[in-house]
Amino acid sequence: MNTTLHILTSTTIPSIFASLGIQDSVLLLRDAVYLLLQPSQIELPTHLIYVLSEDLAARGMNINDVKIKVELIDYLRFVDLTIVHTNTVTW
Repeated sequence: MNTTLHILTSTTIPSIFASLGIQDSVLLLRDAVYLLLQPSQIELPTHLIYVLSEDLAARGMNINDVKIKVELIDYLRFVDLTIVHTNTVTW
């Protein structure tokens, strides 16, 4: 199956989000973690959102600041995600 890992690095949300594949995943890095402060912009009920824990902490945030379901990951899990997805796109 063809799956894509969408990596967001800024607070700009790509229009592709309206048509994510059912097996696609989203990873928030760098300033994209600020999107978690406005959950209505990033909440994707049918997709798991991953967040690099180091980037969350670097911006003075923690899991208690997050109001939607996300999975905090480390760099090792980040690498795993790039391996299990057929495609990786950075926005």
